[in-house]
Amino acid sequence: MNPDDIMAAAQHARDVYCNSKPDSQTDQEFLKELYGDRLVAFLDCPLEDTQGMVVLSEIDPDMVEVVFRGTKEPKDILTDLKFCRRSLITCPEHTLFDGISVHRGFLCAYAPAQSQLERILADLKKGQVRFEGHSLGAALSVLAAADEFGRNRSGVSIINFGQPRVTNAAGAKLIGEKIKSYIRVVNGPDPVPLVPTLFMGYRHAVPATYTSLTLVDGLSQAWHQSRAKTVVQFHYMDRYIDRLQEKDSGGE
Repeated sequence: MNPDDIMAAAQHARDVYCNSKPDSQTDQEFLKELYGDRLVAFLDCPLEDTQGMVVLSEIDPDMVEVVFRGTKEPKDILTDLKFCRRSLITCPEHTLFDGISVHRGFLCAYAPAQSQLERILADLKKGQVRFEGHSLGAALSVLAAADEFGRNRSGVSIINFGQPRVTNAAGAKLIGEKIKSYIRVVNGPDPVPLVPTLFMGYRHAVPATYTSLTLVDGLSQAWHQSRAKTVVQFHYMDRYIDRLQEKDSGGE
């Protein structure tokens, strides 16, 4: 995949947090100002505090990009910590996903946006749908991509950042096989992709693309240089963009 696509997805994943918006604007107004007519829809589900946006691609007129916001509010952190698994049964026709188990909190966070997103994508009638996000948003991007693939079987791709594990081994295998374009970017020692744990039965669907150090070397260096609590800083979306920009400019 083109590095420009990865950088664009990273910028979307940062923008959807709306961290730089003035107090006078709502999140939706801020994103409308940034994206103009490219902003098709703002996803806002207050009950689960799930937010995201649907934007038209700048490059491909036949592509729409769905971006989920990551952890921002305390309620989202509780979502991240609900490590129970539940069968992925989103619609009766989704027999492809029978037997798959997913993180309960992620599924609960995705469910309120599901029907709205399905209507939006059906109305747009685009041939390509890319799902993007960071942290919790990355987890939701996987569920939404699996959902869309279950309906349309093609034209689905994923680019995400700092994604936690979402499914059991059966789910990871199936999603990895069916969704051919799936880029999972990890910033070296970012600890979030290590949870929920392998011991609990969770698996990633595809290997990670690292933006800096390898995972083992990065964890070792971060521990010795600045102790474990600083490792969490590698998860921030701004750090991901910094590292991607350094790679683009030839930095190490």
